[in-house]
Amino acid sequence: RGSYRISWSLLRQNSRAEENKKGEGKNVLFIHGFGVSSKQFRDNLPALASKGYNVFAIDLIGFGDSSKPQIEYSTNLWADLVNDFIAEVIDGKVYLVGNSIGSLISLVAAESDAAPTTSSSPSSSGDRRENRISGVILLNCASGMNSKIESNEDMAINPVLFNVAKLVFTILDLVLLSPLGRWL
Repeated sequence: RGSYRISWSLLRQNSRAEENKKGEGKNVLFIHGFGVSSKQFRDNLPALASKGYNVFAIDLIGFGDSSKPQIEYSTNLWADLVNDFIAEVIDGKVYLVGNSIGSLISLVAAESDAAPTTSSSPSSSGDRRENRISGVILLNCASGMNSKIESNEDMAINPVLFNVAKLVFTILDLVLLSPLGRWL
């Protein structure tokens, strides 16, 4: 998909090199909402770092200080970015904290992380790799932004069922945004 600059930050309490080896420790990755950046977590990062966590915050591509290429953005693109970031930078187990669309991206990333691998290697000892995502914390969920239900072009489902599912998600969003939804 190209090469782009991704902005991210890391806060951690300890500074001893032997305790900060790549992949070790309790890792948390914050994923911001739509139209903002990792700076929305500026008060959360120091609080968790003071409790001994390695706290990462990423600017999704198209937001904050990350590149803003003229490409088609999607939850799958951002979830791939999150999983690549976990593999290449964190290199260990991590908890994801997503706000708004970041919550949806966290779920898509976790689903992808848990998917079986398709290795044709005879030395492969099974069809699953070690999962890196230990858990997901969802804040202000953005279920209505799920791009998987936006288009039926690539889906082999009945158009009637597609429209029923779309209606159900629309009603769910309306209920969750209503006073009743705040009570639930």
